[in-house]
Amino acid sequence: VFSGLPSPAAGGMIASFVLFFNYFGPRLEARDLGPFAYYALGPMTVMVAVLMLSTIPYQKNPLKSVVLAPRNAFVTLGVFAFLILAFHYLIVMSPAIVLLPIGSTYVGFGVWNALYKRMFRRALSQAAGEGPGAAAGAAQSSGASASAAPPKNVEFL
Repeated sequence: VFSGLPSPAAGGMIASFVLFFNYFGPRLEARDLGPFAYYALGPMTVMVAVLMLSTIPYQKNPLKSVVLAPRNAFVTLGVFAFLILAFHYLIVMSPAIVLLPIGSTYVGFGVWNALYKRMFRRALSQAAGEGPGAAAGAAQSSGASASAAPPKNVEFL
């Protein structure tokens, strides 16, 4: 598991973004959207740089748990066979069309997974009766100092 977006993935995102808009450039210029790619490249580069510095965990093989899961193996095999054929066709037609959605899926998967885990953990702690300040209130009421170490079972993001 990587902490933050791996640098090859970040570079691939920027390169695939440039290829994608290079492929669709004439169509965008016909609709007066040609400068959009130039205006969007800067904020996207900053976003990717922030994700590289973040602590969001990124899996080395995010599809490993889906592909190697024993349940519904036949359906999973069929879906992946279809996706491989579709991506092969699109890559033969033009790699610029395929690379940006694949990279965006990888980057989005990490962000989505981190947000989902954070919301799920917050929902579990609230269901258990622990509010956001419950630990601090319990420490002060028991006479513990404010500089005491947090309990070992509490994780901070």
